[in-house]
Amino acid sequence: MKKLTYLLIAVLTISLSGCSIFQGGDKSFEGVVKYTIDYEGDIDDETLAQAPTGVTEYYKGTKVRKDQESMMYTVGVISDNATEDNLVLMDIPMMGEKIAYKQSAEEKEEAEALLEENKPEYNETGETKEILGYTCKKVDVTMGDDIFPLYYTNEINVEGNPNESGQFPGIEGVILEYTVAQQGMVMKFTATEVKKQKISDDMFGIPEGYTLKTAEEMEALFGM
Repeated sequence: MKKLTYLLIAVLTISLSGCSIFQGGDKSFEGVVKYTIDYEGDIDDETLAQAPTGVTEYYKGTKVRKDQESMMYTVGVISDNATEDNLVLMDIPMMGEKIAYKQSAEEKEEAEALLEENKPEYNETGETKEILGYTCKKVDVTMGDDIFPLYYTNEINVEGNPNESGQFPGIEGVILEYTVAQQGMVMKFTATEVKKQKISDDMFGIPEGYTLKTAEEMEALFGM
């Protein structure tokens, strides 16, 4: 259970810090982006079995939903750039819980301060490669003592800086491949599909069967 709690917190941290890939506006992207996740490093089989295997992201106007799934749980993070609200959805069958949790203003400030404190450095390499038919530019990202490659494209129609409030501020394009290190785990995200389609407004609310929890209830449940 402790490992599951740790993984949930790790996933939530990554999701909440990087969920504003597309910006709102009349010409903003509406549709779905899917990623696979590969793991590097010394990870035991039990931890790997609980780790998320992929990400599906839904975009409509100013709203974004990012779902990460594993065999043990599903975690969804919904944000609205217009209101700056963040909503977390957690479906954990082994605990019999379907949880909704709204991030507080204080938590937002703490997350923003942490992102600013750990702001990465970028080195544009001049190299390119094609991902899903899009020409992507390679950037070497330095985060602490680690250097990871990141690939982004300017060929998807977005407005403004698409990553300003995310994990990679300063990258002015849609990221289709990147690597992050989280509490000893190295996770490589690779886009497998970019599809324009209509997204229902229902995707950005609390589904039936979910219980809205307070910060105190979340702390009691997960020791956060």
